[in-house]
Parts: sequence; structure tokens; C-alpha cells
Amino acid sequence: MAAKRETLRRRSIGRSACFPLVSVDSVVDLFRTQLTDGAVPDLALLSIVLGAVENQLTAGGGGGEAPSEAPAAAVDPPPPPPELSPFRRPIAFGEIEALYGQFAGLVRASVDAGPSRVASAKKLRSSTELIKTVSNTIWAGLSTSYYKDRAHMQSIYSFLTGNRLDSFGVALAAVAGCQLLGLDDVHLALTEEHAWIVFGENGSQSIEVTWHGKGVEDKRGQPVTPAVSDKSWLYLGGHCVICERYMEVAAMVASINPSIAASVDSRELNALQQQLLWMLYDTGRLKKYPMAITNIGDLEEVNPTPGRPSPELLFKEAIESAKKYYENMHVYPYTYLAGYYYRIRHYREALRAWAEASQVICKYNYHRDDEEVYKEFLEIANEIIPNAIRSSAEFSSHRGGLLPKGRTMSETGDFLQLPPMLQDPECCALFLKFYDGICEWEEGSSTPVLHITWATHMLNSLSKFDPDTRATVLLLDFVDKMASAKETFEAESSMRNAKESDKCRSFNDTNLDTLSERHPQRRPGRPSRRISQNMYDEPRSNGKSNAKGTADTSEVNSCKLHHLKNVGDKEDGDDGCLNSAAFKELISRVDSSHSVEPDPTIVALGHACGESILNPAYLLGRGEPFALKGEAGECVESVGPTYANLNEGMLVAATADFKVENRGSCLAAAGGQDLTGAGNGIDKVQRPVLYLRSTKMKEMKELLTAKKLNGNAIKLHLTAQSQVFVKHSRPGSELDYKSGGKPIKRLRR
Repeated sequence: MAAKRETLRRRSIGRSACFPLVSVDSVVDLFRTQLTDGAVPDLALLSIVLGAVENQLTAGGGGGEAPSEAPAAAVDPPPPPPELSPFRRPIAFGEIEALYGQFAGLVRASVDAGPSRVASAKKLRSSTELIKTVSNTIWAGLSTSYYKDRAHMQSIYSFLTGNRLDSFGVALAAVAGCQLLGLDDVHLALTEEHAWIVFGENGSQSIEVTWHGKGVEDKRGQPVTPAVSDKSWLYLGGHCVICERYMEVAAMVASINPSIAASVDSRELNALQQQLLWMLYDTGRLKKYPMAITNIGDLEEVNPTPGRPSPELLFKEAIESAKKYYENMHVYPYTYLAGYYYRIRHYREALRAWAEASQVICKYNYHRDDEEVYKEFLEIANEIIPNAIRSSAEFSSHRGGLLPKGRTMSETGDFLQLPPMLQDPECCALFLKFYDGICEWEEGSSTPVLHITWATHMLNSLSKFDPDTRATVLLLDFVDKMASAKETFEAESSMRNAKESDKCRSFNDTNLDTLSERHPQRRPGRPSRRISQNMYDEPRSNGKSNAKGTADTSEVNSCKLHHLKNVGDKEDGDDGCLNSAAFKELISRVDSSHSVEPDPTIVALGHACGESILNPAYLLGRGEPFALKGEAGECVESVGPTYANLNEGMLVAATADFKVENRGSCLAAAGGQDLTGAGNGIDKVQRPVLYLRSTKMKEMKELLTAKKLNGNAIKLHLTAQSQVFVKHSRPGSELDYKSGGKPIKRLRR
């Protein structure tokens, strides 16, 4: 005990040496002493100090003033910041010590720690009852009538001087009170909009101590179970930030509100927050705290620090932290990065970040407690993205790095000229990817997300894209079994490669000839148009079987077998053995048991194609079936490249079941596909592929890529509540329903 008292005395002397606090530098020195003297930081002391400084610099417009928002674009280097003004009134050590003693006395006097005290060590043991008692003490000291979402109410100073705290302030005060009682295993658990307490060994137990949002529903004492946090953005699906003492100091610093008025911030508070966060960043305390890193990025955007990372790198670091430690379940790092790109008019990159944010939010179900993130996405979809598209349309003729048609740095450091945003298929795919995530967020939720305002702005923004650009985007259905199918294929390939070479060369051509004789009218290497479309459209089954569908299937399978045999016969050497084995495996998977004889007209047309040139105009519904002699040469020139593309597509179609896209990348590029036709003198454009996850977007694939948009149909699909799980508040009683489930007709009174 004597050693402990001596340590406390030395820390008290060290604290008093930093006083009086007359400027930002003196406050930074006090925090540096607390963070580097080897002892645990005192949360109550630091919170009181920050509250006193914030109150003095923001009350009555004190201190220097600075704009609260970053400039739209940094064309010239910003001028050096002016010198920080000293505090109007020095903050003495006696003032802080008196408030500290008042808080400590309040907590210790109101807590009956007898049942929770360990007799042998005379030390308190953390328990649900004890922590709830501390939080009740904080709640009892709050004023009964005040707006709980106002600024400058997050510190213990506000609690002691004005009896006011916001939601985060209550949780922080409860943790600080438990620290004063010696409960060292009680820590703060944080998400992007909520806070609670964890305690016990490795934070195994949890308890609610505060409220969330505008309502003040009493959740104190309730545990945060997996059933509560699952699919809930408020609890980040259980991937919250579990703080230790230094991270709790970082949360306290990140909660500083420098606003003096609606559009004016205190320059001194911004500088103080920036220096303290960099101090914690340099010691490695923020590597598991993505939101604190994004706060540094915001501050660096307004007031860059020489020699420090750029805001873009900081936002990306926050995203990597969320991916590494929290399984990419945090939304705000993406929205911070997108907001930064939007402010400097890099709309393409902003759209990509917003699309990634929607892919994170779609992992949750929407609940009425998620109003903050709902308002965030509502503003993005209905205001920010339309403004970006409008600006892109207005400035599409301009050049320069800050404009939509600007240049983007490639991996080699060169500049690549990109098409305008509204003529870029990738931007259109990213736009649809954003709404795909929003629609999936709504699926299974108890409250609908999309209403007519969402649908109207979505349709207006989509209509701004060029019709040919929208038609270029390839929309496919995402299949959850894709990853497992890829693993199965890789395992089978390794087993086939391990076989002996003589077994690889034993390719049974007899079976191929038997299968090919069923359709002699189909020439090898000339697949039908239906197979070319099958490269992208997966077969759909509606549970119905008829002769026409069977004939189509057998015809496609037969064409695949012909082409595989044709390619397999041309392979030589060891590589040819492996390819032959792969082709044999492919053919074995084709079901030819349901083949039927084709239509006689098709057979006759196939035989005639071997003698004459088929007229391409006939396939479009006009002209004669076969070209005249004088037109034969022109038809050969125009049809030849098309057949070359179809032959290439044949191999892709035959191996489509084995080439699986990476599940983590929902947006890929189909490289090398000629979308304009060969020999036209037009550059080849990569066709972006978007795998849709939501049911609503899957049902609208044809509507979204049509050259003429059907606005009414798109609005009806988006606003439909077919994917919302509505719980009935008043289920019918047994007297109201028969055993068959039909309601009983009541008699009129």
C-alpha cells in the first residue's frame, strides 16, 4: 500500500507540473505524460481536462475559427496555418482536482461494494450488478429535460458542471467510474454508432449501460448476446472494437466536437485533436481502431501535416484495418473515402467506394435502430450521386485530373485517359452494384428500405448513362456455390494430372463418334446462336418439362460434344494428353440420355448450308434463306469474323461449368470481348461483368440494360415489399381460424 500511495503521489506531482493549461501545447504535454509514464491512463482526469478545454474554446465563440468543411478542390498548396491562440483563461490544477474528487466521491459513496469485494485481497470483483449500479449512479445525476443529441456533452466535465451527457458520454463515464473502483477488466466496446461495456476474462461478458438514438429505452443491465448482434449494423454483427485503456483514450479524443456554430469550428480544438490522435497513432494504439484512423484523415484533409500520410492513404488504411481485424464489417471507412473522392471531384473512385460500402451494409438486416446509417445511404443515393452525375455531364468536355474525364494514375505511374463517366460501362456497373447492395440490405428485414423517392432518383440517375453503355454491362446471377465448385474442380484437376501418361493418351474416340452420329446435320466448329448466348446466361429451371426444352438441351449438348472432339483430336504431346483427359471429363458430364430427333426443317437447313451460303439477313427476319451467287463473296467476308468469335465462344461455353469467378470479387471484366464486331476500326472495349446478389436486381436485369428504360416497371420492382419479413403484431387466435387456416366469418351484431 505504501508503494501504491507513493506512485499516486508522484503521478499527482507530474500532473500538477503540466498546469496551468494555457495553450494546446500544454494539454498535449499532459497527455504525453499520462501515456508514456508507464502507468495506466486515468480516464476520469483526461475526460475532465478535455471537457474544460472544449467548453472554453467553443462557448461564446472563443478561440480561433476555421471552416468546418474541407475545400472542394485543392488547386494550390494551402497557406501555412496561423499561430494558435492561447486560452482566454488558464485552467488551474485546483479546478481540475476539485472536479475529479467530486466524481470519485460520487461513485464511491453510491456503490455498495460489500458483496462484490474479494475478502482475501480486499479487491472488487466485476459483476453485472456492480456495473449496473455504477451506470445507475451516472443516470441518476443526469438532468431530466435536455436534448440528448446536442454537441459538447460527451465528457465527464459536462456531467459534473451541467448534469448532461450523450449516449457515448454515459458509457465512458461508467467505464471511468469502474476504473476508480479498481475494476481493471471493465472496458468499452464500440461500434460505429453505439457503445456498451464488456468485462470478465477476455471480455467474455457484456452489459448495456446507455441508450441509442433519440429514444432512451432502458436497456441497462441487458447483455449483448449473439442473438442481439447477429445481422445488426448497430452491433456490427458482433465485430465491435474492444478497447483497452489507450484505445479508450483514443475514443475520448475522437469524440471531441470542435464546432462553435453550424459552419465554424475551433482551430485550436482541431489542432489539439489532430496532435493527440497522431501521438496515439505513432505508438501503434490505433491499428485496431478504424474510426479513429478515419478521423485523422478528416483532420489531415483540412490541415495537412508535413511528412504525414495523405488523407487517401489514411482512409485506405482504415479499410484495411476493418478487413484484417473485423472481417470487413465496418461501413464508415468506405463512406469516408468516398466522401473524400467526391470533394476532390474524383467521381469514378467515389462511386467505387460507395459500391463497396453497399456490399458491407448488405451483410446486415435493416432495423429501426439503424437510422444513422440509413440517413447516410439516403443522402448518398438521393443527393450526392445525382450531383456527381450532373457534374460529370456538365464537365465531360473538360480535361484535367480533378474532372470526371480526368486522368487516373496506373500501377506503373503513367496516366491513363479514361472515358467520361456517363460513357464508362464500369461506372454504370458500379452504380448498379451500389443499388444491388441496398436491395440485399432490405431482404429479410422487418422494415422496408426503398420507397418511391429512392426509386425516382435511381431511375433519373440511371437514365443519364448512355444507352449503349448500359447495354454493355453484363448482369449475372451470383451463386453461393461458386467457391465450392472451384475447389472441387481444382481437386479433380490435380487428380487427373497425377495419372500416368499412357492412361492420358487412351482417349475413347468410339464413344465420341457414337454421340456425334445423332446429329449429322451439325457441322463441327459452327455452334448455334443459342450456345453463344449460353456463355453468359445460366439455364433456369421452372420445374416444367416439355419436348421442346428437351430438344433444345440435346441440341446444345451435341454441339458441345462435336467441338470438344474436334479440339481434342488436334492436341499432341503431353499437353494434349492432359487436354484430352479434360475433354473426356467434360463429355462424361453431358447428359445425352434425353436426346430426340430434331425438326426435319432444321435438318434440311443444315444440309443446305453445306452447299450454299446462309444469308445473314434471313436470321434477322428478312430476305431469302440463302445468298445469291453474286452476294456469296460479300457474305463470306461479313460472316467469317462472326464465326471466328462463335468458335472461340464455343470453348468458353463448354467449359463454363469449370471456370469459376472469385467469390470475393463481384465486379470483373470480360477481357478481350469485341463488343463492336471485328474489322470495324473501333477499339475493343472490356465488358464489365456484375454478379447480382439481391432478388430485386436479378428480376430487373433485362429492364436495367434495355436501351429504352421502362420507368414504371423499375419503380414497381424497387418499391415492392416482397423481400421484407413483416412480423404480425396481433396474430389471430385459435377461435378466429379453422384447422384449414381459413378465417371464420363473424356474425354481424
